[in-house]
Amino acid sequence: LANAFRNPLGCEAFSHRPEIILRRAQLWSAGLNVSKPRLLSWAAAFSGLSLAWHYKSTFGPESAEQMRFVSTLIKLASS
Repeated sequence: LANAFRNPLGCEAFSHRPEIILRRAQLWSAGLNVSKPRLLSWAAAFSGLSLAWHYKSTFGPESAEQMRFVSTLIKLASS
């Protein structure tokens, strides 16, 4: 499910917007009977791990957008 927050691929300008993330979290948390903060925290953790695996600790400009996305998930989970 964490990957679903990042989809559709190529549409990051849409899918990474906080209001879109929150709307998805609201729908999915209700459907899965899980709190929004827990769902968002899990998505942030999984997305961060995915980033680390993909870039193998060589972060550069190409990973900046994904790191901003993880940061947004963390902020939304704690708000």
